[in-house]
Amino acid sequence: MIARPVLVISDPVWCLVLLVTAVISLSAEIGELRDLQRPFDVAFNKVRTYRAAHEDEKARVAFEEFLKMERAVGGDDSVYIALRSEGHFCGDSPEAMSYYDRALALKPDSGYAHLYRGEWFLRHKQFAQAVVALDGATGDDFCLTEIYQARSDAYIGLNKLDWALANVNSAIAIDPQNYCSVAARARVYAKMRKNDLALADWNATIALAKGEVPSFYEQRAELYDSINETDRAHKDRATAAHLKALSKVFVP
Repeated sequence: MIARPVLVISDPVWCLVLLVTAVISLSAEIGELRDLQRPFDVAFNKVRTYRAAHEDEKARVAFEEFLKMERAVGGDDSVYIALRSEGHFCGDSPEAMSYYDRALALKPDSGYAHLYRGEWFLRHKQFAQAVVALDGATGDDFCLTEIYQARSDAYIGLNKLDWALANVNSAIAIDPQNYCSVAARARVYAKMRKNDLALADWNATIALAKGEVPSFYEQRAELYDSINETDRAHKDRATAAHLKALSKVFVP
């Protein structure tokens, strides 16, 4: 077998020259990336600044400018993500729906855009519209659990408890360790007056969440109130208050 020559650089000065050259080259590449990102950062920050100042018309204009840049670089996929995210950022504003609609025009089977639309309707207690929005989702399997959870809440609002239970069971079948799904089923059982099952699910929810979510204790306290377990209800509310106080201490 013929041995191949190996380049060995033993001169410390030459090693230093190579190292400096590499650093300069890397710095130049980083600078180019920064230059590439800077226009996007400026455009995006303009949108957020106007939104924070409640200058909605200026925010809309700035967002359309940002959207043009996204389309030029990433095409419809980038535009879809930007539209969906902007709608989510708009929160409860009716304007959010226009962004979701535009996103769905690009990707009609988008799970997240349907999910966000459904959650918007849920927050406005428009339960029938929420069901329609959530039923439209056929893609994005990674958010399917959240879609089933939201559907369950919508059916609770419509007092269709069997359908609510079926949806939340589908969510749990996908991810049995998802405490939000188990909590959703606890709410369904509570509505059905199946208190033993509701309590078992609240206990499981709190265990899965490692006892760190105050609202779960508060909701279990409501269940204890309904079955005249007053002492346990007080204890849960005290725990919730303690967790909330701790969270304020650790927030910078």
